[in-house]
Amino acid sequence: MNQPTIANTGDDSPPKAPVNFRPIRIKIGVLEKQEGTAYVSFGKTECVVQVVGPRSSRSPLVAEKGKLEVTVCGAEGLVGPLKDAMTTIIQLHKYPRASISLNVSVLADDGGLVPVAMIASSLALISAGIEVYDVCTAARILLMKDGQTIVDPPGPMRELPDGSVLLTVVIMPELNQIAYSEILGKFRPVEVEAKIGAAIEAANRLYPLIKKALIAHVQRRIDSGKKN
Repeated sequence: MNQPTIANTGDDSPPKAPVNFRPIRIKIGVLEKQEGTAYVSFGKTECVVQVVGPRSSRSPLVAEKGKLEVTVCGAEGLVGPLKDAMTTIIQLHKYPRASISLNVSVLADDGGLVPVAMIASSLALISAGIEVYDVCTAARILLMKDGQTIVDPPGPMRELPDGSVLLTVVIMPELNQIAYSEILGKFRPVEVEAKIGAAIEAANRLYPLIKKALIAHVQRRIDSGKKN
């Protein structure tokens, strides 16, 4: 997949990131002449997602409900998590005998790629007119042995500090449901609920930014319709 060209949407001022997050940028409808696109960056980690479909299929494998296809350019290990989360978010039963393609281009990865790709994917789906149960928000946090919580830590985090836990969570904020989660590090089972709660709290801090981006996208469409 070729690297996409970002279009100028007329709003180049990044929104103010919540406390402890790296600078965040969210744009919907960013690829020239292409509906169903979104761009998200956390600091130096950035990706673009474009959605194609739904397209009719004759395959019996998609007879009962739609099928989601995910391709990723520029990173490994994203296809499975994206498929798990977006299959939960999309109302696939409304697309029988059809397929929806999610094409993810990773432009740069300085850590926290999963939350960035998840948010961009859900916004691209909405931009494409795909019916979803909810938009998603996501966060990655590092819980240190001394009790300190580092929200949105940069870097790949291939080796965790001694006694720390790295937690990624993807949630549907209006439904208050988890679409995907990943925990790395050593922890006791009784600690899981509290650790996930900390990540959910961080993810929810991004929801106002996501809603603002959606509202701006809808307003641009309305304004464009008036001009035409």
